[in-house]
Amino acid sequence: MGGGYADHAIGDAALAWMLSRAAACGLALDDAYLEATTHPDLVGGALHDSRQGFYRWMRPHTRAIGRDGGASEAAHAGTVARQEAGGYDPTNLTTYLADPADREAD
Repeated sequence: MGGGYADHAIGDAALAWMLSRAAACGLALDDAYLEATTHPDLVGGALHDSRQGFYRWMRPHTRAIGRDGGASEAAHAGTVARQEAGGYDPTNLTTYLADPADREAD
């Protein structure tokens, strides 16, 4: 998830997703604290290039989405909304969404 950025809205969205899954399994959460300290926003949150230091010299790897036939992967609705808003168009997401059978996840 990265971290350490002043604008952590995208990281907060990932955290919110993980916490919702953990809560569904019975983990007790302090909802008031989370509401006060996290501000998830997949569409408007700042994107960061976290490839710093040594990693800048390595070729980037773009992972294919949906390699398992859709059994356990899907594009999150917020990711699709960010793409539709413009300025965000990763090739793996475009390729994945080109198939009408692929659906967005919550």
